[in-house]
Amino acid sequence: MAEGTPSVLPDKITTEEIIHLIYLAANTQRLACICLCHMQQNSIYAVDKSHGPGSTAAQRAAEPIVWIEEYRV
Repeated sequence: MAEGTPSVLPDKITTEEIIHLIYLAANTQRLACICLCHMQQNSIYAVDKSHGPGSTAAQRAAEPIVWIEEYRV
């Protein structure tokens, strides 16, 4: 942090607060993965509609994306 810049973080943080922050971060990641999964499904649907199912573009749109491995329902 730059010298003379006040810190916005507390000097001490409790275990309970850390657990809560981890919970919030995990939930944020889960929701982001759900959103990305829905975006991919909508993209696949749009490509299928415009290029036809089974087209090269549709096959590429349906390929798994790295982040999808994180998404577990």
